[in-house]
Amino acid sequence: MRQFFNRNLCCWRIIGLVMLLCATPLPADSPHPDLLKKIQAGEIEMPYYLKHIQQLRLRGINAPGILPDGSNPYGPGNTPDANYNALAIIVDFSDNVASVPGSFFDNLLFGTATGTLRDYYNEVSYGNLTIITLNMPSALGWKRAPQAYSYYTNGMSGFGSYPQNAQRLAEDAIILADPLVNFSQYDNNSDGYVDALFIIHAGPGAEFTGSGNDIWSHKWSLVAPLAVDGVMAFTYSMEPEYWSGPGDMTCGVYAHEMGHSVFGLPDLYDRDGTSEGLGEWSIMASGSWNGPWPGGGSPAHPDAWCRYQMGYVTPTVVTGNIYGASIPAIATTPTAFRLWTNGVMIPQYFLVENRQPVGYDAALPGFGLCIYHVDEDIGTQNDDEWYPGHTSFGHYLVALEQADGMWNLEQNINRGDNGDPWPGSTAKTVFDQNTIPDSRNYAFLNTDVAVRNIGPSG
Repeated sequence: MRQFFNRNLCCWRIIGLVMLLCATPLPADSPHPDLLKKIQAGEIEMPYYLKHIQQLRLRGINAPGILPDGSNPYGPGNTPDANYNALAIIVDFSDNVASVPGSFFDNLLFGTATGTLRDYYNEVSYGNLTIITLNMPSALGWKRAPQAYSYYTNGMSGFGSYPQNAQRLAEDAIILADPLVNFSQYDNNSDGYVDALFIIHAGPGAEFTGSGNDIWSHKWSLVAPLAVDGVMAFTYSMEPEYWSGPGDMTCGVYAHEMGHSVFGLPDLYDRDGTSEGLGEWSIMASGSWNGPWPGGGSPAHPDAWCRYQMGYVTPTVVTGNIYGASIPAIATTPTAFRLWTNGVMIPQYFLVENRQPVGYDAALPGFGLCIYHVDEDIGTQNDDEWYPGHTSFGHYLVALEQADGMWNLEQNINRGDNGDPWPGSTAKTVFDQNTIPDSRNYAFLNTDVAVRNIGPSG
């Protein structure tokens, strides 16, 4: 049976939902856009993290799994909601002294204004998730690490061998905070493990500076679970104090790393740097940098697949023809559609959502219908790009079917533009087996999926 998905895009703009910016950019996921330009221009050497990404991947850097067995405690059917306790420990060093007051992070992470981590996740969860803490960073104060910053970075952005690495810094930070913190209060689901642990180090992040003497933001785990207050500290994320100067930090990097550390989401940028993955269309790609320079003040919402994995949207499985469908902006209404031959549920499928410049999506590179080609059998995330004429084997876990047929994301040309969504700048109103791009599967066989009569967005 052929699936016809006729639609008039319904672009709901919420009057009064104003986008105020966090204050600065965000690292942790992909490199800062300016850093990439410097690398491409030959102005700086390839940073340690990017040069050794394959080896670091094998060591579990930014791996999707959260618990020691590689599983994730949250997801569809088990979504975190209501008040969610998160802990942020701020730490500086004898050779890298903090300059931003702890109260700055009280507001950035746990404040209620636009541009905070709490507000971001409240928006993308449709009001279901409220991030709180029982120990404000300012109350804990900056903790002085027992070793110099250079000990932990070791010229390798914190990714050297234990104990001269970020894992040891995380351990030391936990031990320093232990007299003031009841860690059992941060086990939100009573599984015996601390959830949402942020370690904030003094100084800038390597994803901004490119220096091996700065830590690159990341989600990782300790070499072994650390017992504290009857629970285990294991997974953590690590972020910097600022980007280019004190006081310019934004919420994007924290939102990205929480996607890893709480929801078990994978990176959806290309970790080997040969393409852009989902680019600025997802918080788990370079969308964590969206917003005015230095970036990260208006991070993108999760893409439809990530939001599905988080449990905040349940896509409608299309089993037959639908005519005259109207799709509201996913930023305000949890609506997405899952398409495949006769609605069969297999790892490969298409997801459809409507992205509009609403709320934190205000800084998207375009707006309209986004169609994603998903293949959950892919274990390399979005590292292996495919486009016509590309000779290497493989394809993305989540690929955006770019309406203009240019494959700019796969060819590393940009991080997204208004030619990507439908109808977009090229006014494409049909997606089927005969269009460019088309709705065939990765074996180039017809899926009988079609999205037609795509109406204007606006």
